[in-house]
Amino acid sequence: MVDERCPFPIWNFPLQPLPNGSPNSLKLATSSYTWGKLQSEKETGAMLDEVVEAGLRHLALQPADLLPGPLLDDPRIFEDQARSRGIEIIALGGLAHDLNSSLARAYDVDQMWAVVDGRSMDDWVRDSLALADDVGALNVTLNVHPHLKSPLESLEEIKEFFSRVRVPGHPEIRLCLDPGHYAGAHVDVLKVIDEFRDDIGMVHVTDFLPPASGRPIVFEETFVDLGEGIVDYPSILRKLVEVGYDGWYIIEAHYPKNRTPMETVRLNRERFEDLVARSL
Repeated sequence: MVDERCPFPIWNFPLQPLPNGSPNSLKLATSSYTWGKLQSEKETGAMLDEVVEAGLRHLALQPADLLPGPLLDDPRIFEDQARSRGIEIIALGGLAHDLNSSLARAYDVDQMWAVVDGRSMDDWVRDSLALADDVGALNVTLNVHPHLKSPLESLEEIKEFFSRVRVPGHPEIRLCLDPGHYAGAHVDVLKVIDEFRDDIGMVHVTDFLPPASGRPIVFEETFVDLGEGIVDYPSILRKLVEVGYDGWYIIEAHYPKNRTPMETVRLNRERFEDLVARSL
């Protein structure tokens, strides 16, 4: 049965060629968020084995959401676990108050993405500038992640935020583009890309299925596997290539449904790569 809320599952959608792009030229990683909070070094090792089994060698790590206490206290343990499996940690992310320059130095990354746990635009501006100042000393770029159900949701709110953080004397803050969140907020992703074509630092690959009429948005239900929601990735990919985006695409499969985390990440990787390959 076709869900009428999902107008174009990507594997059935008529695709047009991407200009000047190929699957091999896209930088693809997975977020650690799919695995939830782990409890031991043994579990983190198994999780990293599953990243490899899912067909990926690059990880965007959310330390506070994944790692047990001892590994949070000593990042070298997880870093060594990843390196021994040929996995590169390419970025750190999470809530702004969980991130800092010490973590960036420990994991030797040059990219972070952050969501602010604040109820006002002032909170988002203050905490984003503080984190950007902290990690900017290490030449780490902060990408702020506009989020559904936050003060940074609509295109106008995103524009206001960036007008306020472009302050002389502070490091540049860039945009983490997450199409699933924009779909949930009824924001035109292509307009966001046009508006911030020079400011997009990373892309989260998510999909969103609106709740049935009259039901509230529940993240565990409305964020779905790639191709099972309403996000028009063919158009988004073409637009990103058009504006010259060449950064990371990070699979962020939020809530595995009837699959293991590894199966979920592998499925989303295969669908994303199939989408790109068939669009050539």
